[in-house]
Amino acid sequence: MSTTVVLIRHGESQANAGFVTAHPATISLTERGWAQAAQVAARWSAPPALIITSAYLRTQQTAQPTCERFPQVPCVIWPIHEFTYLDIERSANTSAAQRQPLVAAYWQRCDPAYIDGAGAESFASLAQRAEQTLLQLQQHSGTLAVFTHGQFMQMLLWRIANPASPPTPASMRAWRDQARAAPLPNIATIRLRYAASGWRVDPAL
Repeated sequence: MSTTVVLIRHGESQANAGFVTAHPATISLTERGWAQAAQVAARWSAPPALIITSAYLRTQQTAQPTCERFPQVPCVIWPIHEFTYLDIERSANTSAAQRQPLVAAYWQRCDPAYIDGAGAESFASLAQRAEQTLLQLQQHSGTLAVFTHGQFMQMLLWRIANPASPPTPASMRAWRDQARAAPLPNIATIRLRYAASGWRVDPAL
């Protein structure tokens, strides 16, 4: 059984554009983000076997034109949401720029088990979600369209490259440095393949 997974980062969101946002799950696309979502839908030469989104609004909106183009394809929600590592209540109604001191403090701590507060998850939990997602993807065949988030995509790649490595402060720091050195732009696409030999990363579409 062979599986092709097309990972797609969501289109430009209100947070990406620098606006104040209330909650990570309810951040919507900008007008440019909607145009990018239409571009994604137009790329498909054939319908995927399954469309997967996170529970966060911006991935569902990015997937919407693809779902509308292929109404016969099932669309499901998986726990492939963004790495939300800041206390949601403390970071509510702020912009990305205003959250920078909190972000800097989190990464300065560099503790894989640390949970910042209400609604936040640890780095170790993010790694576990990625592992579980890869196992779940392996149970499907055909081409899967996965509308997700930049940091989650980067964690999937990291778990493929380091399948047996538990998160440590050093690996957490290395992951962060790699993610910052090669950020994924909106609607970035990465193709993964799974076969008997395991996972491999193909060039982007």
